[in-house]
Amino acid sequence: MDLRVLHYFLTVAREQSFTKAAEQLNITQPTLSRQLAALEEELGAKLFNRGGHQITLTNEGLLLKRRALEIVDLEDKIVSEFKGNNDSIEGKITIGCGEFLAVESLAKICKNYREKYPLVQFAIHTGTADNVLEMMNKGLVDIGLFLEPVNTQGLDYIRMPENDHWVVTMRPDDPLAEKEVITKNDLLDVPLILPERMNVQSELANWFGKDFGKLHIAFTSNLGTNAGVMALHGLGYPVSIEGGNTGICPSQNLVDAYEVITGNVAVPFDWNNKAHKENPYSGRDPRLEATIYKHGDLYDEKVNPIKLNVKLNGNSGAPLYHATKTGYYLKKYVNPSLNLKNDQKGYKTWVLMRMADFYLYYAEAMNEAYGPDAKADDLKLTARAALNKVRLRAKMPEYTGGKGDKDVFREKVYAERRVELAFENARWWDVRRWKRGQELNKDIRGVSVSWRGYEPVVVEQRQFDESKMYFYPIPQEEVDKSGGVLTQNPGW
Repeated sequence: MDLRVLHYFLTVAREQSFTKAAEQLNITQPTLSRQLAALEEELGAKLFNRGGHQITLTNEGLLLKRRALEIVDLEDKIVSEFKGNNDSIEGKITIGCGEFLAVESLAKICKNYREKYPLVQFAIHTGTADNVLEMMNKGLVDIGLFLEPVNTQGLDYIRMPENDHWVVTMRPDDPLAEKEVITKNDLLDVPLILPERMNVQSELANWFGKDFGKLHIAFTSNLGTNAGVMALHGLGYPVSIEGGNTGICPSQNLVDAYEVITGNVAVPFDWNNKAHKENPYSGRDPRLEATIYKHGDLYDEKVNPIKLNVKLNGNSGAPLYHATKTGYYLKKYVNPSLNLKNDQKGYKTWVLMRMADFYLYYAEAMNEAYGPDAKADDLKLTARAALNKVRLRAKMPEYTGGKGDKDVFREKVYAERRVELAFENARWWDVRRWKRGQELNKDIRGVSVSWRGYEPVVVEQRQFDESKMYFYPIPQEEVDKSGGVLTQNPGW
């Protein structure tokens, strides 16, 4: 078998056309056809479906394609190893990053790598975290440096050791330049240049609290360089973040999903209910207490009790570095005995599925098949009975609503899964499985705690594009490798 003919075969498979492949290979189409016909004869198998305007591979052709790619890759490696110095490594590494402190470390890493492998080239694409993430999803960059906050789901990542901080930029002769510390009040009456990223603006909104709406926002900018030029000409004060990490902060949206127990009845929490608003954590579903740390809770109550205070300047609130931006901290899975200041780590067995998950799946399926209260003779539990097994275990009143109404009961199952399985890697899949992505087009809220009481505040805005976000994009590299077998998911 001739390697040259394998290259011919792979080109036809990629282009799905003998004519286009011949043009790329700089040979005539009849010559190409004869070569591949001879290959089919040699293998004793039909490799192409030649009907219509498009060439497709048979099952035998797909098998040969996989093997041919392996052979061609091995050929390239052999040539590379024997070309010049055996130690020479060539190629290009593409990096996407923003403008922040970790770039200093990147430069040092690249320098050390170049000293060892001088033939390797680096390509740097500068952009915001959102831009870089999009490039990574499309296979346009090999490595991405992100400025947090950023969604790292689905990524392999390490955190850089540098800790960056909030900064305000101004001219040297500006009155604010004489101050050692810039406070929130200093920025209320001056034109500001804010980062364009909504995630970062949400961090600022958490710091300013109710005063965020009073800000005079003159410009937004995706990168700091241009913002600095604007500041130089007296057009505003750029406010930028250099990579804080708040970890997992439960949202007010989730907290509101936990019911209020009144006697033997559980009712939805309602901010418009005066009693609920004045004492938002009183009489709540016990699972709230087991899942989330809130204002006034004790952390590490057995050894070194710390009463959490998420008010502005409180011991666990803004503007502390790494403070929660929602007013809540995750309690489920947290080992309070670990010294987090010293980055002490612990390990916990991850449960893939527990009995409550099974009961709720069962309740969902039974409701769709029989309704809330009917069942087949060979099944022991109705949908309602399965749901209430979970609620009773959590010391919640039984659910008695939705009788004979599949739609009402379905919503209850959805709500129950949200609070019972919070932070157990279920919600992400549930929302997509139910095709309820529109629920994600809501403001992410936190809580502002002050002497006035508790007020829900918007901390982040999210967008869910239903035309494409139920599926991940297929890496373009894989689409190209498939030779037309794979087609990109809708919208990507």
